[in-house]
Amino acid sequence: MRITHFWAPYTYTDPMVTEQRRDQLTQFVLGMQQMYNDKIGLHIHPWCNFVEDTRIPCITDASDVNANDNNTTNYTIRLETYQRDGMATLLQHAKDIFAARGLPVPQTFRAGGWTADLDTFLALQDKGFIADSSALNWARIEEWKGHNIYDWTMQHWAPIGDTSQPYLPTSTDALGASGTPLGFVEVPDNGVMIDYVSTDEMTGIFDANWDGKAFAKPKTLMMGFHPSTSFSEDEYNRVNDFLKYADMHLATTDLGPVVYTTLSDVTTVFAAQ
Repeated sequence: MRITHFWAPYTYTDPMVTEQRRDQLTQFVLGMQQMYNDKIGLHIHPWCNFVEDTRIPCITDASDVNANDNNTTNYTIRLETYQRDGMATLLQHAKDIFAARGLPVPQTFRAGGWTADLDTFLALQDKGFIADSSALNWARIEEWKGHNIYDWTMQHWAPIGDTSQPYLPTSTDALGASGTPLGFVEVPDNGVMIDYVSTDEMTGIFDANWDGKAFAKPKTLMMGFHPSTSFSEDEYNRVNDFLKYADMHLATTDLGPVVYTTLSDVTTVFAAQ
């Protein structure tokens, strides 16, 4: 089992997080990397404490929850509002924080709320990232109908679904339909987050991607979860039950195509496709 940890730089700028807790979290994720060969990526929700640490203005009027939600913490603000230059500043500051904490240089990314757009992607290229996983299987977050996040992701990630596979975004199109390819791979979040899918839904997405026959070429299934205080017993059981299902089809046992890997390693397979 290998995991990509989308690590948050605001752990180190939030005044409510003690230095002792910051060190504990840092040692945890470094330990996971050392013990299991996990990878540490970058995840940004534009909290004001992190944004203001870069000395750029904090945007508070573009919530992905409600149109009139003036969110002064900035957690729910759409990341795309920072445009290319602002996003590049946030990415660089996160890299600097990682370096100061002894964390590896992040090469992979996911936007908070999946709210990346073309400017976000251009900034990722500017800062040398090799993969992103912000393109969302939006129809699976029906719990958010009536909120901006559902409408925004439906509009921006319209063609992304259960069987969407890695592609190369271009300099003019985040969906890669036309234009000059950018220098990184987009790996769609086709399995969404366990927060929003049942075990039956998750195994159904698995079955949609593999019909029991040999693959003509590799495929990916991306599934995520939030391992925090909000990680309920029900969510844990959904993750565990889905992994048990996946384990029944491991390549190492000649029972299927399943290989657990990390987002950065996916690029070695899909860059040439």
